[in-house]
Amino acid sequence: MSASSSHSPLHKPEQDSAWVPPLDMALGLARQALAEQADANVYDKQAMITAAVQLEIRLRGLVAALDKGDKLAAQVAEHGPFPMPTGESMHADSKACGTCKSLTQDGKPVEHEQCAARAVLLLPPDQPMYENLVDLTDEQRKALPARFHTPVFDGLGKPNAWLCQVCWGDGWVSQWPCGPAQQKGAMVFVSEERPRTSPPSWFDCGPRPPALAGSPRWKRRSRASRRRLSR
Repeated sequence: MSASSSHSPLHKPEQDSAWVPPLDMALGLARQALAEQADANVYDKQAMITAAVQLEIRLRGLVAALDKGDKLAAQVAEHGPFPMPTGESMHADSKACGTCKSLTQDGKPVEHEQCAARAVLLLPPDQPMYENLVDLTDEQRKALPARFHTPVFDGLGKPNAWLCQVCWGDGWVSQWPCGPAQQKGAMVFVSEERPRTSPPSWFDCGPRPPALAGSPRWKRRSRASRRRLSR
């Protein structure tokens, strides 16, 4: 078969590797190929064929890396540096409808957004109640331990907002995170995986907080708590 009638393409997509090198690697390989083929003899047919093949391989890899970088840049410009969340949850809430529960059991996402499982905010076991807080001054509420300054959502006010559980008083309320929560943020919440002993409480962890020392309602609640523990 003569050379004029035969044909074999230099690049065969179905056979050649589809791996795309990182841009810095592709650029380095292209520069290396240029340096290696710079002394090729233009009067040597075989040297020219070798140079052409080597340069074509490196050029194709460089172009592929540039195209990949352009696509990544477009995605980052549209969605940011992290993958865009789909919003489809594969976990149903305990109060989800039967349809969404069946879908998640089959490995499918929920159909209704309100049926998706959400984060659960657990309050400390000794979180003070309204009757404990009502007798305190504004300064005493703000001085409570950081673990009590947890958020609560106010869906009735305009506009809706997350408020602090304990930073409130006559005619005022603190939006969460309040001042104490910002100052001692790491002491407000704790990771669920952190080892725990028995739940902390005011009546079995030493003296009562100074902010509640003079509260008659707290004294009654403290005595009742001790009676429950002694049973």
